[in-house]
Amino acid sequence: EPDAAESMVVELSDLLRASLRSEPAQLVPLEEELKTVRQYFRIAGLRFRDRFALSLQIAPDAPQALVPSFRLQPVADNHTRTGLETPPARRAI
Repeated sequence: EPDAAESMVVELSDLLRASLRSEPAQLVPLEEELKTVRQYFRIAGLRFRDRFALSLQIAPDAPQALVPSFRLQPVADNHTRTGLETPPARRAI
């Protein structure tokens, strides 16, 4: 599927550029971290197709909070892997 492959390459490129620009000790607005996490989830959606669904619920004032740079991406990765490896009947809701 050439279109899906191209989309994934673009998303991966953007994610790599973001990771190279970030400094782990740097504080950034949560909104910026969520942008990176959404990129990661778009890649996961392309990769896992119908096995992947996502819904983010973010409090209206949360996007301005300062968080350490690139702290959420490993959490998103772990959550995605665990969710895909755990049978639906055993997933916590």
